Amino acid sequence: MEVTADIFKRLYLPFHAKLYRIAFALVGNQEEAEDIVQEVYSRLWERKEELAAVRNPEAYAITLVKHFCLDYLRSPRASQSAAELEDAGEFLSDSSPEKETEEKDQIRQVQRWINELPLNQQQVLRLQGVEDYSVEEIEQITGYTAGNIRVLLSRARKTIREQFKKLYGMNDQQIDELIRRALKDQSQVPVHLEERLERHIDRLAADEKKSVRIPMYRSRIRRWCVAASILLVLGVGTTAYFSASDSRPKDTFDNPEEAAKAAEQALTLLSQNLNKGFGEMNQAQQEMEKIHAVWTKHINDQTK
Repeated sequence: MEVTADIFKRLYLPFHAKLYRIAFALVGNQEEAEDIVQEVYSRLWERKEELAAVRNPEAYAITLVKHFCLDYLRSPRASQSAAELEDAGEFLSDSSPEKETEEKDQIRQVQRWINELPLNQQQVLRLQGVEDYSVEEIEQITGYTAGNIRVLLSRARKTIREQFKKLYGMNDQQIDELIRRALKDQSQVPVHLEERLERHIDRLAADEKKSVRIPMYRSRIRRWCVAASILLVLGVGTTAYFSASDSRPKDTFDNPEEAAKAAEQALTLLSQNLNKGFGEMNQAQQEMEKIHAVWTKHINDQTK
């Protein structure tokens, strides 16, 4: 069964929100998380025929998210995004009581402290707090050991609790609830993401249809050019070609089919006069180059 864009969307878009939240948990940056999810759907589209044999496409997509996130975290962009995130955290901490309620201000403060944690602590805290993943599930996504995950979670919560108690008189349970709400708020899926992915999939489908036509044109060009080259090497003259036809081929063609017919006619006439000498070989080659140029221009127009 052919996997159209509509079928692909119906099968694989429903879990885009989970993919985004995992990506955000791992990279801690909204824009990068969106880009990573889009890359994942590009890869899924490339392998859409193979996905029919995959038992759990969602789990497969989560694996792709993990790999793309690791690639991002190894890139120079990651450190730049971290600096921007830190600046954003400082801005949020300056919210005035007149503009924000005390509770919202507390949540923003927690978000700032989360952003200041070491990356591995941020990752496990977000995965547990947003997706409610177990230690074993976090282990599969991050590659950290179960013991290491428990230590990271404990240290992350301890750091935030200690800083929070310096400012507010709350117990650990109240602080943990604020952490949970801060993580949920920070990891909300952008409302425009699904529409963005739908447009992206439509573009992938359109590009694929276009690319199917181009190899056919290129193949026809290669066949004509190879045949012409063989005839020219054998010493076919153009005197017979022009004398056998009342009209010379046009210099340009608006219709590629006309160009193909002209090329076929030229090759037929040339092949019928193999023994009539080398005469005007250069002129024959020029005519063939004109026809080749028409086809090349047509292909370039198709790819624009």
